[in-house]
Amino acid sequence: MNHGLADPAPGDSAGTPLPQPGLPPSQVVMNREPLHRTVTIKDPQGLHMRPAAAFAKCARDFQSTVTLRLDDRSVNGKSQLDLMLLAAEPGAKLVLEVSGEDAPAALAALADLIESVTNGDSDDACPPKG
Repeated sequence: MNHGLADPAPGDSAGTPLPQPGLPPSQVVMNREPLHRTVTIKDPQGLHMRPAAAFAKCARDFQSTVTLRLDDRSVNGKSQLDLMLLAAEPGAKLVLEVSGEDAPAALAALADLIESVTNGDSDDACPPKG
């Protein structure tokens, strides 16, 4: 009798755990390689407050982990403050790294967003997921 203890996780003959029923898909697909894309800041004012806020808001709409790198600095793409600390100037080349279940959609949306020139209306800057 088990007395309320969970059965050990099932595995294959090599001891590799099999996906557990009920786990969110993001937990099952954690071993995917991150996707990378180099993006260029085209806004003539660089990655300032408004585009940083729009980028972070859009990044938070995705389950994937989002990281931006500039030279030797790497920041959380879901944090507006972290993005501001990059101090990315116009023409800066950033490496956008996305990993997770919705990484392809996140990479496309976020790369398009960061390479666009803001026009002051960034509320609906993130395209719908789909």
